[in-house]
Amino acid sequence: MSRRTPSWVFIALLLLISLLQTGILPPPLLRQLRVDLVLLFLVFFAHQDGTMTGMLAGFSSGLLLDFLSFSPLGYHSFLYTSIGYLFGLTRGKVYLDGLAMPLIFALAASLIKLTLSFFLLLIFIPDRIQGLASEEVLIQIGMQIFLSPFIFALLWLLKLSKEQVNQL
Repeated sequence: MSRRTPSWVFIALLLLISLLQTGILPPPLLRQLRVDLVLLFLVFFAHQDGTMTGMLAGFSSGLLLDFLSFSPLGYHSFLYTSIGYLFGLTRGKVYLDGLAMPLIFALAASLIKLTLSFFLLLIFIPDRIQGLASEEVLIQIGMQIFLSPFIFALLWLLKLSKEQVNQL
């Protein structure tokens, strides 16, 4: 028996995580070192609900991050909409196991975000490109990869997954 979680629940939860990440969470200990929780939640939700929900969730959370941060308007919206679309394509094609796929998804999403950021900054703000090639970015990607199985498991336990588990 399958229980379908409405798409608006995914989008509302992602907006809440965006607010928490930009305003309420304590400032990072090391300059800009902060785990991108929005990215991890977006990857999970896009995989669960497909491209349209992935794009809507990515755009809305990205737009909220654009308004709440000092980034140019549309920067996060473009990044997260693209990532939501790409990971929405995996719906029904890739099975999320407990460990390997969350790690792979987190690495892929982080690298896609880094690549898209590079090209956006190269075109629009070339002065800020050097910030992408730092050890802090590598540590942030490592932290996201480390946290991804825990976040995916938490979302699975909260019954936000649409994949069925066969019980004996």
